[in-house]
Amino acid sequence: MRKNDGFSVTEVLVATAIVLLIVGTVVPINSLLDKERLTIRERRMITLTLHDEMQPHLWSDDYELPYTKEEVLGNKQLLFHFSLEEDLIKGCVDWKNAKNKQETICLYGYQEQ
Repeated sequence: MRKNDGFSVTEVLVATAIVLLIVGTVVPINSLLDKERLTIRERRMITLTLHDEMQPHLWSDDYELPYTKEEVLGNKQLLFHFSLEEDLIKGCVDWKNAKNKQETICLYGYQEQ
């Protein structure tokens, strides 16, 4: 006769394998998503900072172009470059993102005359 009052070893092994498979998939995906969220948040904040840094160059003629400036935002070292391209002012910022890769964002604007 068979004993049916508990789990067999096979059922326990299958259930454990399923749980480990789910955990082994979800944890790395969640880690990757967190890193991507941080990268996007940094990119958004740095773009806003570049926009703010660019405004004095657009509204006044007091700045010589090309112009370079270093700044620290949080724990990130930012390097701003401003230059004149045709009739537009080009503002770029370089930094290392959360994945430790070099990243550059550029914005363009018309100088107020």
